[in-house]
Formats: sequence, C-alpha cells, structure tokens
Amino acid sequence: MTLFDSQNRRDIYALELSGARKAVPFVQTPSDENVAEFSPDGRWVVYSSSETGRYEIYVKPFPSGGGRWQISADGGGEARWASSGKEIIFKLTSRFFSVPVETGATFRAGAPRLLFETGRPTFNATSGSSFTLSRDGKRILLAFPVKQEAARGDVVVVTNWAEEVLRATGQKPR
Repeated sequence: MTLFDSQNRRDIYALELSGARKAVPFVQTPSDENVAEFSPDGRWVVYSSSETGRYEIYVKPFPSGGGRWQISADGGGEARWASSGKEIIFKLTSRFFSVPVETGATFRAGAPRLLFETGRPTFNATSGSSFTLSRDGKRILLAFPVKQEAARGDVVVVTNWAEEVLRATGQKPR
C-alpha cells in the first residue's frame, strides 16, 4: 500500500496480516514511490519512484527489500506483472512497454520493448491503476477519460457491456 508521510510524499508499506497487523515501511525515501504490485509468486515487488527526478520503474525482492533493479529506461509511471511472472508491462503516457524478466534466486530484466501506443494518455494513476492485464496475458484493459470533464476524476462504469455489444451486432445474448 502507498501512504503519505509528513511532507506529503508517498512511500510503500507492507501490511502484516498476522500479529499486530501494522503497516511496515518497504520503500521509504525522500522521493515519491507508488503503484506497487507483488509478482505472482509474491517474492518481488514492482513499483514506480521519482527519485531520479522523473518516475522510473523498479523491482525489489520481498520481504527483505535488499537490492533493487531499474527496469524502465526513459521513464515509466505504472507497472503490472503478467500472470506468468515472466514479463512486466509498464506505461509512459500513451506508450506501453514490455520487459521480459527472470525471477529465480535473483532477478534479471531484459530491455524494454514498445508494445503499442494508444495515441492519448490513460488516466494518470499515481495510487491506483489505469490498466490491468488479463490472466492469459493476451489482453490489456485500459481506462480512458470519456470526455473532458471525466479527466477531473469522474468515472463511467458500463455494466452488461458484453450483452450490449452482442445486441448492437445483431447477435442474441446468451
């Protein structure tokens, strides 16, 4: 989880699920750290940090927190692990990148590779998510502002959208 400190900077904490159930600092620096996510095996955490003057994507082992690897090359603000644990997807404004990773006894990352560009930025997520990956790793769900007013924080949720698509294409809902 991301918590604010007294200077309004964000740091990353882990919540103990037994015992005192308290928040324990995991990444705590004078910079902003946010949008953290565990690897599928729970042994690694990907997050973004502004410590270089711009947001970059990093990986640290969990729970020790010892060592750190930067996986973005020219900035990055939000990252997600593929369910296979062999890839991290991150975004930089409207561009999405893929980084192959190995997470055995140590961590190794390949070079970031451009996957696609949307042509417009998704929501600027600093404590949440503007995209998520499907479990099979074949799709990415993106959150875009619907209209200019929505960019200020409004969210439009569409339910039963699959049935609407079927009706619009002349097919019968199941």
